[in-house]
Amino acid sequence: MIKEILGYPGYYADDSGKIYSLKSGKLKEKKQSPKTHGYLYVTLYRDKQRYYPRVHRLIALTFIPNPGNLPEVNHKDEDKTNNRVDNLEWCTAHDNKMYGTRR
Repeated sequence: MIKEILGYPGYYADDSGKIYSLKSGKLKEKKQSPKTHGYLYVTLYRDKQRYYPRVHRLIALTFIPNPGNLPEVNHKDEDKTNNRVDNLEWCTAHDNKMYGTRR
C-alpha cells in the first residue's frame, strides 16, 4: 500500500519502508542512506528547503495511528534498517530505551 506522507506533498511511503517522489507523473524510489547511529534517512524538499527525515518516522507518521501522541518510534526487532510498518510502533522515550537491552 502506498500513501502520501503527511507534511511532504509529492512524497509517498509504502508499508515495506520505501519512500518515493512523484516526478513527471511517475513514482521514483528515493535513495536511503545511513545516518547517526545507523538509522536510515532520505532527502526531501518542502517550500524550497531541504530536509533529512529518518525513514522510520516517515513510515510511522504515514501508516501508524498515534492517538496517545507518543514521541518516539521503536523498531520491534531492534534492526534500525528494518522500516516495515509491522516492525514499528509509537512509544515513550523510556520504553524505547528499555527495548534496546536485548544484547
